Amino acid sequence: MDHTTESGFSDVPLEQLLKELPVEDSDLVPLTVLVERITNNAYQTIQSLSDTLPSLPSGAKRVKIFRTALELRRLFIKLLVIVRWSKDVDLFNRVRNVVALLVEQQWAHEDVFSGLTQVRKIMPNARISDADFVTAIDVLRTGTYRRLPSCIKDSAVSPKPIDNEEALHTLANLDNVLQIRFTCSDYVPMGLRLQCIQDGKAYLEAPDLYKMCLTVSGPEEHDRWWLLDFEFLDKLGQQESLVPNLTEPFLEHVLESAELILSSEYNKEEQSTLMRLHDMLEQEALQRQLHILHHQTQRMAQFSWGKNIRYSLDPMAHILEVYYWVSHSEGMKDKSKLQGRLGLQIVSQPLKGQGRILSDILSGNQSPIHQNNIQVQWHIDPSLQIYLSSKEKECKLECLDMETLLLKCISMHTLALMKHLESDVQSHEGLGAGNPSLCRLCTHNDSGYGPRYSLELRLSDTVHVMMYIPTISGKIGLRLLDRNENRNNMILSLSQSQNATLQRMADQIQADLSSFADTLFTFRLQCLTRSLQLQISWLGLPCSTSIALRSEELKKLSLQNGRPLLYVPLGIVPGYYLMLYFAPDQQLGMAMVLIASVIENGKALQVINSVKWLEKTYLSLFIVSGASLINRSIPPEGDSTAKDRIRTEELELALNYCLAIVVYSHLEEQLRLKLVPFTLVGGTTSSPSSPTSGHDPLLPSLCVQSKKLLPSFEDLVSPNMSLQLCDWWLPSKRRVVISLKVRLNGEFNMEEVQLYDGMVLNLQTGILTFSCYDLTAALIKFQQSWDQIARMCTLINASTIWNQPDFHVSLESLALQQVKFVYGPEGYGKDHKRYTIQVTFEKMDRANLARYTLDFGLQTNDKNHNERKALNPHQHILKILERNLNSLDKNTDIVWQLMFQVRTSKIF
Repeated sequence: MDHTTESGFSDVPLEQLLKELPVEDSDLVPLTVLVERITNNAYQTIQSLSDTLPSLPSGAKRVKIFRTALELRRLFIKLLVIVRWSKDVDLFNRVRNVVALLVEQQWAHEDVFSGLTQVRKIMPNARISDADFVTAIDVLRTGTYRRLPSCIKDSAVSPKPIDNEEALHTLANLDNVLQIRFTCSDYVPMGLRLQCIQDGKAYLEAPDLYKMCLTVSGPEEHDRWWLLDFEFLDKLGQQESLVPNLTEPFLEHVLESAELILSSEYNKEEQSTLMRLHDMLEQEALQRQLHILHHQTQRMAQFSWGKNIRYSLDPMAHILEVYYWVSHSEGMKDKSKLQGRLGLQIVSQPLKGQGRILSDILSGNQSPIHQNNIQVQWHIDPSLQIYLSSKEKECKLECLDMETLLLKCISMHTLALMKHLESDVQSHEGLGAGNPSLCRLCTHNDSGYGPRYSLELRLSDTVHVMMYIPTISGKIGLRLLDRNENRNNMILSLSQSQNATLQRMADQIQADLSSFADTLFTFRLQCLTRSLQLQISWLGLPCSTSIALRSEELKKLSLQNGRPLLYVPLGIVPGYYLMLYFAPDQQLGMAMVLIASVIENGKALQVINSVKWLEKTYLSLFIVSGASLINRSIPPEGDSTAKDRIRTEELELALNYCLAIVVYSHLEEQLRLKLVPFTLVGGTTSSPSSPTSGHDPLLPSLCVQSKKLLPSFEDLVSPNMSLQLCDWWLPSKRRVVISLKVRLNGEFNMEEVQLYDGMVLNLQTGILTFSCYDLTAALIKFQQSWDQIARMCTLINASTIWNQPDFHVSLESLALQQVKFVYGPEGYGKDHKRYTIQVTFEKMDRANLARYTLDFGLQTNDKNHNERKALNPHQHILKILERNLNSLDKNTDIVWQLMFQVRTSKIF
C-alpha cells in the first residue's frame, strides 16, 4: 500500500511505526518486584519496632517510634513515586524503543561506512595492469571487458542460480548423506536425540539442555560438519525470566568453540566429532544453568530474602552454595538445627544399568562412560534427617527456579524440625507424658512464603499456642490461637502481631533450641498458675505463688521434680495452706500443708510440718447442689487435658474440705489434751453415723465419751455424745454441732426450747444440740455453758419428781438464765390463781458467790391484777431457801424437797 501524500511525503500510520520499533526489554525490573521490596522493607521496619519496643524505656520508645515513622514515610514516598511513574510507563518504553532504533541505525551507518572504507582500500588492487595485452585487445575489439578480474568475480559476481529440481535433488542427496553418516560412521551420543532429518539438515536435541541444527559437507568420515543453528533449552519456573546477558555471551562462546571442534582435523584415535561437540555443549549448557541459578539467588537476596540467605559460586569447581536462615544465627548455641545449606555442583556420574549397556551396543568404546548433570545436595543436622523419609530427603532440580527449590528444602527442613520438637515434647515428663494431645503437628495451605508446618500446643484449657518458623527468616515464632480457629486451613501471615511474653519465649528458644521443652513447660506452669489465680480471685480469696521455704524442703514430699503453683491460706486457721502443685506423673495435684517458722543458725526459716494429700479425682465425684453435698459416683466426662485443670466448684470444695479437716484435727487435739476418748463414725468410715438429721458423705463425725468431757453432772447425760462439723461446704453455714442426750424426767408440753442462739433443748427427746460458728472454740464454749445447763436440767428433774396426787408442779417457761414453775395442791388454781417460782441462775465469781436467785409470786388471769409476791406463802422463807440452796454443793434436791413439802393447809 502506498502511503505517499500529495506533497510527496510518506504518511505511515503511527501504529505501524510503533510495530516496527525494536523492543528494548533488557535490564528491566518488574514493577511487582519493586513494590514487593518496598513493602518488605516497611514490614521489617514495623516488625523491628514491635520486637524492640516492649523492652525500651519510655524516652527511648518515643525516639524509636519517631525514627520508625520517618523511615516509613520515606518508603511510602518511594512507593508513591513508583506508582505515579508507572502511569506513564508506556511512554517511557516507547522512548526506550526509539532510542534502541537510533542505536541500531547508528550501527548500520557505521557498518556502511566501514564497507565503503574497505571498498576504497580494495579498489586499487582491482585495477588492470598496463601489461595485460589480452584485456587490452578485448577492449579494442569489443569495446568492453570479456571477463572480470578473478578478485572481483569471486567477490561480487553471483553464481548462476540453480532451478528448483536441482535444489530438491541436492537436498535429497544431502538427507541421504546425513542418514548414512549417522548410521555408519557418526553415532548419535547418549543423551542426544536425533529429532529429524529434513531439507539437508539434522535436528538434534539434548532434553532440558540445548538443541542444534547440523549439516555435513560430504559422505566421507573426514568431511566436516557444519553448525547451522543452536539454541539453549531452559526449563524455567513460572515466575522466572532470563536476561540477555545470560544468553548472548554463552552463545558466542559456544559458536566459537563449536567451530574449533568441527573444523579440526579428523583423527580416528580420538572421540568422534559429535561426541566432542556434545560434551562441550553439555558442559556449556550446565555451566550456563548454574549461572542462571546464581543470578536468581542474587535477585532473591536483593529483593525478597535479603540477609536471610548467603551464597557463593566457585566458577572453577562449578559449585554453587546457598545458606539459608543465617540472619538470626548470632548468639545461638546450636546453629546446625536452625540452618541449612544447598550445594549445586556439576558432576560426572558413570553410566549404569541399561544406559551403559545401550551405550556399549550403539557406539562401543567411543561412548563416554560418564553422564554430566547438576547434582543437588541438601545438608541439615543429622539429628533431623531421621524424621524424614528417603523420598522427602531427595532434592532434584526439576526446573531452573532457585526459589522453588529452596522453598521445598525449607519446607522439608521445617517438617523435620517440627517432628523433632514434637518428639521432645512427647518425651518431656512434664508435658507429653500421659497427654499425647498436648502437641499436634499441623499442615497449612501453601501461601507462597508462609510456613507449611507448625505445632499446636494445648498448654491449658484456655491457652493454645501455635509454634511456626517463617519460611524466609527462619526465626521461631509463637502466637496465641483462637479456640474457634480452623488449624488446618489457617494461613499464617508474616504480619501477625506478637505477644510480648511469647516473643521473649521465642527468642529464648531461638538462642537455645534444646531448651524448647523446658521453656514450654515453664510457660505452661505460668498459664496454669494464672488460671488458678483467676479462679481463686472469683472466690474472693488471697493466694501466693511462692513461699520462702527451706532448701530441699520439697524433697521431703517427694516433689523435687514437681513445682508448687499456688499456696492458698485457709484463713481462719493460720499456718495451713492448700498447695496446688504440678507433678509430672500426676499432673495437677492438691495437698494441704502446715508451714511453720523455725530458727536455724539465727535465721528464721519456713518448713513444712505436716502434709495431707488430696485426690482430685475423688473430690470431683462430689458436687454441691443447693445446700446439700451429693455424691455423683461417676466422674464427670472430660478430655485428656482434665488432669491439667480444676473447675472452680471443685477448687472451692477442696478449700472447704481442707478447712474442715483442719477443724476436725484441732477438735481431736483438744480432746486428746483433755484425755477424752473418742472414735470416728459415719462419713467415710464403716461405722454408722451419728443420730443427726444431716449426713456427710465425705467427713465422719466424732463420738465422744461424755462422762470424760463433762465430769460434772455425769449422771445427767448419756454415755456418748456426737460432735460433727455440719455444712462445711457452705462457708456462711459452716458450724460445729454437739449433740447429747440429757436424762429428763416427766412429760412436758413444750418440744424444742431455744435456750440461746445456737443452744436448743428438745424436752420430748432430751436431745441437747449446741451449734457454734467459732469452729475451733466450740468445745470450750460448750463446756463453759454446760454447768448452767446442767443445773437447769437438774432443777427440771427435781421439780417433776414431787408431783403427788394432792400436789402438782409443772414447768411454765424455760430459758438459759431462768426457769419458771407453777405449783400448788391438786385442784388449786380453779379460781385462775397459780403460785409461781422463778429460779435465776447467776454467774459465779469472787464478787458474787450466789448461784441461784429465787422469786415467788402469784399468777392470775386478771389483766388488772398484778402478780403479788406477798400472796405466795413461800415468799416469807425466800432468803432461807436461797441461802440453803447456794450453800449446798450438789444435793440441791434437799432444798426442793423442803420447799415442796411445806404445803400444809396453814400455808395454802
